Amino acid sequence: MIELWNDTSPILVTCARGITPYLREEILALGLPVREVSEAAVETAGAMTDAMRLNLVLRTGQRVLFLLHEGMARSPGDLYAGTVDLPWEEVLHVDRYFCVTSCRGRRPRLPRSPSGPAGSSRTPRVRSWDRIGS
Repeated sequence: MIELWNDTSPILVTCARGITPYLREEILALGLPVREVSEAAVETAGAMTDAMRLNLVLRTGQRVLFLLHEGMARSPGDLYAGTVDLPWEEVLHVDRYFCVTSCRGRRPRLPRSPSGPAGSSRTPRVRSWDRIGS
């Protein structure tokens, strides 16, 4: 796990398709590097304070996604295990609201588990929220 306030981590900023040139310029104007530009996102890098600043000042960005951890998951169980093993107590306040989201995109999906519910596409998100939120 990175030191949130000091270490640099990748930050992905999503936007509507076709406006990445404008988002790219906004990010550069804030003094942050642009690592990669895609059709609907710009990747930069910075600390958590940079991600917070991007959330406050970007006009063309929709979501600011700060990378906390990167790992490999070959099954929903692997994803769940990797998620709950993170030191969430260093990131989240016990008495504050948080949200766990998931995305179904064009990337390969996790294989379904023969045991039934564990293979559900919602299960890693729901199980992670249940574990972290408890």
